[in-house]
Amino acid sequence: LAGYGEGEKLALYVWVADAHDAEKPAPPETEPTESPEKPFRPDEKLTVDAEQYVEAQWTSEQPAFTLSGMPEGKGWSYAAIVYDERIIPMSGDRYLAENQGVYTLRFAMLNDIGDIVDASEKYTLWLDYTPPETVDIVVDEEKDYTMYITAVDGQSGMAALSLDNGKHWEDLYDDQTYTVTDTQKRTFPVGAIQLRDVAGNIYYSAEEYVLDRADFGGGGGGGGGGGGSG
Repeated sequence: LAGYGEGEKLALYVWVADAHDAEKPAPPETEPTESPEKPFRPDEKLTVDAEQYVEAQWTSEQPAFTLSGMPEGKGWSYAAIVYDERIIPMSGDRYLAENQGVYTLRFAMLNDIGDIVDASEKYTLWLDYTPPETVDIVVDEEKDYTMYITAVDGQSGMAALSLDNGKHWEDLYDDQTYTVTDTQKRTFPVGAIQLRDVAGNIYYSAEEYVLDRADFGGGGGGGGGGGGSG
């Protein structure tokens, strides 16, 4: 070889490739994995103390909710959320459920810019604070010792009727006509006839009713207003 004198040694290096290595595909490129985000855990926790709350059952008792957990000196506040839509700011830490009907309610703790920091579980309310509002008590002047009672309750519905100041009760439903008959003269004093709705509100008759012979007529017409009780 040119450049080498006689008697000089020449070292040759040969690289031999494995045919199998040439057939191996390159490993696929992978995107860097991101660690999953940890769920938000507020430092301030909202606590709700519910009084006289009955879940998804008609009641005439007014529930009260007392809230706690808000830090002092930050300008934060509490709020009630109706139907998960309408936010009602609270001036204090106690909420009285004044609205009747069926609805859901939850509570929230708001920071100084109005963002929700923490929220409570959902409460399902069925509230009826009103005694049966439509009551008809009619003495039949053409039949001896006969009287008819009909009632309607617009919230929880009718449940029962009493003719003896609440000692005994008979089932009574909305728009059902209950017929009272006797074989002799009978007087029902004021408040003796009572009608109860499913929530427990009670209507008390506001006047006296008398069952008598048809010849002598009967006392009382339509029922007057009455008070309610839980």
